[in-house]
Amino acid sequence: MVTILSFRQTLAKYASVCCIIQKLSGVGWQPGKELCMRDKLIERKAYLKQVDMLPLSFTEYGEAVKISDKRELFNQYMNMGAFPYATRFADNSLAHSQYLEGIYNTVLVKDVMTRKNLKDVALVKSVARFLADNVGSPVSAKKIADTLTSSGRPTGSATIDAYLEALGDAYLFYKVNRYDIRGKMHLKSESKYYICDTGLRNMILGTTNRDIGHQIENIVFLELLRRGYTVNIGKSGRGTEVDFVAVRDKKTSYYQVSASVLDKNTLERELAPLRQIRDNYQKFLITLDDFTGDYDGIQQVNLIDWLVSAENSC
Repeated sequence: MVTILSFRQTLAKYASVCCIIQKLSGVGWQPGKELCMRDKLIERKAYLKQVDMLPLSFTEYGEAVKISDKRELFNQYMNMGAFPYATRFADNSLAHSQYLEGIYNTVLVKDVMTRKNLKDVALVKSVARFLADNVGSPVSAKKIADTLTSSGRPTGSATIDAYLEALGDAYLFYKVNRYDIRGKMHLKSESKYYICDTGLRNMILGTTNRDIGHQIENIVFLELLRRGYTVNIGKSGRGTEVDFVAVRDKKTSYYQVSASVLDKNTLERELAPLRQIRDNYQKFLITLDDFTGDYDGIQQVNLIDWLVSAENSC
């Protein structure tokens, strides 16, 4: 059983969860040993309720950094990320970068390399960088292997598969599968990957304000997880895709994400996949534009307003 909670919810349950784990399994709690603890619990066949903790939500982040202008707050949230301790370095970019680099290297060595008994640190960093650079784009082990091989780093699909699994198990990246909306079946073709924190992505790539469309798509994905949805990529027709098919309590919602649809052609392109869906579930177009709209039942909403809206509203 897996439960995904916001940071605040996790703090409220943290002490009791650790106490339950220790009583059921006899495994002591040690910082940085979460994955090892999970493995030991599975080995002992203990009942395991897994609580996945995500970085701060936009609302939680705003409570921590106290910036009144929502647009300025969002830009900082997107560029610097939302690890709780990182809010202490909002005015110190060097300290912030060093903090994120410390988290990244620790997870890579302890949770990815050591736990999975992998040996090639340079390769796992290359795979992580590829995923970070291709957030929201279709990815396969073969595509990564071919890219690395062509750049002078020969490797095979089976090796890349092992590293992708390790990065997912360490919660650095989330793999999202494709779903045929009409055929109502999961597809085995190229999946997409989203990173656990956009600030971490910027640290890995060494840049900010890059690919804002993919950045905000990543933010929407994480927020859907916080709100308790199971998320897939949706195939809505021939050559068209919906960014997210989100299911919660047996109800489905569809989400398309775009930085802006002020251009008429862009608006039509983003609406097209949603219009091809013939059911009556809610459909949303989320943008950074300040205006909202309704296009034959497809609701356009502002991303920042959506992030601060009540969790059950959409």
